[in-house]
Amino acid sequence: MNDIVQMEYDYDFDKFDMKSLLIVLSKYGGTTVYIPSLSTVHKMMRDKHILELSNSGVHPEDIANEYTITRRRVDQILKKEHEILMKELSKKKYKSVTQGSGINCIE
Repeated sequence: MNDIVQMEYDYDFDKFDMKSLLIVLSKYGGTTVYIPSLSTVHKMMRDKHILELSNSGVHPEDIANEYTITRRRVDQILKKEHEILMKELSKKKYKSVTQGSGINCIE
């Protein structure tokens, strides 16, 4: 089995400097870490940019044309990004309300 794992995960640790490797190992060693695909990261960056464009007043139809996606997809992305933003703001608000109140907040 070790041979199979070695073939699937043939890391070249020579490309990492030792300090960086030790930092990663001390923080994440022994855990499972999700690393998104490059296309997922591109979509996340695109979605953030679409939100920024919308917030700066760019019409959704123009955003759709720029990214060659449908107007409906732009609306879906804006809804999703808005929900994410509201969730983050809610967490910050809850944290600020509970600070100094004696209530322990676990994140």
